[in-house]
Amino acid sequence: MLKNGERSEDSQSRVATGVSHKICLNPHTPCTRRAHWKVSIIPILFYNAPVKPKYRRMLQKLETLQGGDRTWSVYILRCKGGSYYTGIAKDVQARLKAHQNGKGAAYTRIYPPEKLLYQEDGLTRSEALVREAKIKALSRAKKVALVQ
Repeated sequence: MLKNGERSEDSQSRVATGVSHKICLNPHTPCTRRAHWKVSIIPILFYNAPVKPKYRRMLQKLETLQGGDRTWSVYILRCKGGSYYTGIAKDVQARLKAHQNGKGAAYTRIYPPEKLLYQEDGLTRSEALVREAKIKALSRAKKVALVQ
C-alpha cells in the first residue's frame, strides 16, 4: 500500500516516459489501478494509418444509408510544410476561414492551410464521412493524383 503522495515504480516510469497518464476519481491519492490508466495517442503521427475495424464497421453501415440533406462537401487543403488535410463541411469557404483563423481542427492550428486543392460537393453527411475516410486512407501519391 502506498502512502499519500507516493507513486509506485510502475506509475513513475509511465509518467516519466509520457506514454500514458492516469485518470482517477480521487485527486488527492495516487492511483495504481491499471483500469485507471489511459494511453495517450498523438493523432498527427497516425494520419496515414489504415482505418480501424470498429470505424470500418461504422463506415460500412453509413454506406447503406440513403436519402438525407445533400449539402455536405469533402475537401482537401494543402497546409504549411506541404502536408494535406482532409475534412467535411456544409460551407467549405467558411470552414477554410475558420481553419485560417485558428478556429478549425487542431492540425490546422499547427499547420495553417495555404490553399484549397480539392472539393467534392453534393453529398449527404454519411456519404461525406465515408468519402473522407477513403481519401484519408489513400497514399500520398494517390492523393496528389486526386487533386491534380
